[in-house]
Amino acid sequence: MVDQTFKVLLVEDNPGDAFLIQEQFSADQSDQYHLTHVEYLAQAASSLAEFSFDVILLDLSLPDSKGLETLKIIKDHSLATPIVILSGLNDEELAIQAVRKGAQDYLFKGQVTGELLVHALRYAIERKHIEEQLKTKTSQLESLNQELEAFSYMVSHDLRNPLTVVKGMADLLRKKSEVEANDEKEKIYIDHICNAAARMEQIIQDLLTLSQVKQTELKVSVVDVSELAQEIIKQLQLKQPSRQVKVTIQPNLIAIADENLLSHVIENLLNNAWKYSANQANSELEIGVINSHPTEVSESLSKLNLEEIDDLNQRNRIRSAYRKLVYFVRDNGIGFDSMAAEKLFTPFHRLSNAKKFEGTGIGLAIVQSIIHRHQGKVWAKAEENAGATFYFTLGL
Repeated sequence: MVDQTFKVLLVEDNPGDAFLIQEQFSADQSDQYHLTHVEYLAQAASSLAEFSFDVILLDLSLPDSKGLETLKIIKDHSLATPIVILSGLNDEELAIQAVRKGAQDYLFKGQVTGELLVHALRYAIERKHIEEQLKTKTSQLESLNQELEAFSYMVSHDLRNPLTVVKGMADLLRKKSEVEANDEKEKIYIDHICNAAARMEQIIQDLLTLSQVKQTELKVSVVDVSELAQEIIKQLQLKQPSRQVKVTIQPNLIAIADENLLSHVIENLLNNAWKYSANQANSELEIGVINSHPTEVSESLSKLNLEEIDDLNQRNRIRSAYRKLVYFVRDNGIGFDSMAAEKLFTPFHRLSNAKKFEGTGIGLAIVQSIIHRHQGKVWAKAEENAGATFYFTLGL
């Protein structure tokens, strides 16, 4: 910013303070300043409507406005121009409120030197510039995410209509082939069509789920993960009643999360553990936490509404304790090369040893997206033919 001319709007009704500020600017040799001085809020609004400024130096006590209302009115007229408060009140609480309401800095007149004032204005200009850049980038990212989500949703829905026709016709052909004495090749072809249509339908459903995760409003509550896991395992056993699997579910396993979204995570991880351990003579699955539950959290917490706990400190302690928990789902299945762990959460990416199993390659991407919505982390460790363990945290 060297050799740049800064246009400063000074809003100050005290002639002595205004003169001192102008002298302090004149004494600074590093930059050039063009100072416009007004005494009233109405004059400041007129100047802002007519001219552009790099920074506003504002006294909160003016003849036609007092306190934080002055800041609010100036902000409404100044758009993206940074504002530095220069006040005769050495009030820490007022300073904090002013910064929260959009001021870049709060300076006490009795402690301001020329060098401090100049530095404060330069820093305010730079901070405001960075804020505007971040706002622009954030807006661009939000717009891009909305476009991607809309595209995914639209494609998924538009694919369903022709797919429904394909599936319907394929099912009719299959029923017809079962009645008539069609040759074996024809039956195989029809089976391929039906299986491919079913796989496409599952991919579309997974894409819809993935696109909706970021749009879903979180409804955070205390979730009984043990109960969720037991229900999921029960459904898996109903589908394959002949399979003998040793399942270990840690009792009273509690999480603070959106129950609907977390159920997607647990279901996906347990389904994978069940699936990829199918070839083991003695399949084993386990779900739990690495570190034990906080002592202050009773087993009955799962029956409570967290927000109904009146003691705010207790509620915060509970939340803080649960953020430290590391949940895991472990199996003794086919595992994978640990060098490929980072690619697991990429949509449609499937490891070479997993391709012989059914799957769309989107499930773990959904898991990661949900965990990130909960401000948590998810990762995996494994060895080929020695099982895999998936870990996750929840940061809400």
